[in-house]
Amino acid sequence: MRYKSWPYYADWVEVFGKDRATGQGAMGFTDAVNEVLHNNTEPIPVPTTPQHVPQYSFDPLHENLMETCSAQGGDNSCSSKGKRSLKRKRVFEAEDQIVSMLSSFCDNANERFSEFAKGAGFQNAAKEQRKAVYEELHLIPGLVTGQKVAVARYLCKNNDELDLFFSMDLDGKISMVQQILQDL
Repeated sequence: MRYKSWPYYADWVEVFGKDRATGQGAMGFTDAVNEVLHNNTEPIPVPTTPQHVPQYSFDPLHENLMETCSAQGGDNSCSSKGKRSLKRKRVFEAEDQIVSMLSSFCDNANERFSEFAKGAGFQNAAKEQRKAVYEELHLIPGLVTGQKVAVARYLCKNNDELDLFFSMDLDGKISMVQQILQDL
């Protein structure tokens, strides 16, 4: 439709009678009914804004306008605001649904990240425990470095043996290390 002529534009303006972009010539339902009933052929004057508007309290005018709008009913500018608010309400409801979905997604992601952090914490705890094994083996007299490494490997691979090793006193640890070295 771009660059096409509109030969019926003048007729359409006469039929539809209002410019939706600027609102000039806009006619409400009650105005149209009154025009048909009274056969007013006079054109509707376009309102102009005065250069200087005196400052008055408009509260009584606002109340009169609201009474007129509620008394007239129909499709005029006062009743169309209710329709707009319904559309906005629907948009807000959709936005609320999107926000709730995003917040539940973020909560789920937060739970997963917490689980990952716990897993990383477990790995750090295991690393610290391996260091502690090697430090405990330094307390046992008569072990050379190769024996300490072999016993540390064995204990780190067997978690039950590792727990038992840390639950014993020094004499029990010495006895356990000697048994491990005999089995290797």
